[in-house]
Amino acid sequence: MATGDTPDMIRWETAIAELLALYCRLDEEIRPFAQNCRADGNCCRFEPDGPMLYLTAIEAAAMVFSGRSVESASIGQPISALSSRPCPFLDGCRCGIRKYRAIGCRTFFCNPKWENERQRLHEDYLIETRLIENRVQISSFYLPLHEALGEIKNLLPPKWKLSFQSKGHNAF
Repeated sequence: MATGDTPDMIRWETAIAELLALYCRLDEEIRPFAQNCRADGNCCRFEPDGPMLYLTAIEAAAMVFSGRSVESASIGQPISALSSRPCPFLDGCRCGIRKYRAIGCRTFFCNPKWENERQRLHEDYLIETRLIENRVQISSFYLPLHEALGEIKNLLPPKWKLSFQSKGHNAF
């Protein structure tokens, strides 16, 4: 344990490391389906009455861990309060945090032909994500993207968030 590390910080860092390993496994499994991606960014634009990305606590924490700053105006807002809002990590038509993108992002396939596989993979890996949260004993939630990012700011240890800024990260 490094100087100043708290058990809470270590739990979150452990959980994110396990999640990134899980993402690597999922990426291998989705490779045959991902080749149909149009890379137009439409999957990252959300409407109040349309598809919405939901995140677990650990997925939201990983997005913060990416170090990418986000527009804070929409963070924490319920989707009903937002008009059309893109993912705050969308960079043009590409994901600005590709390594840290959530399971829902990874299992969104442009071709509806793969819907059954998408659902199966999403459910299987979401269960594994919840198992990590339980095993590492971190907080748990499943919320729409903007709400999840607002909630995770309240759950991460304050010193951990500050350590991101001191390492050149600018999350929130």
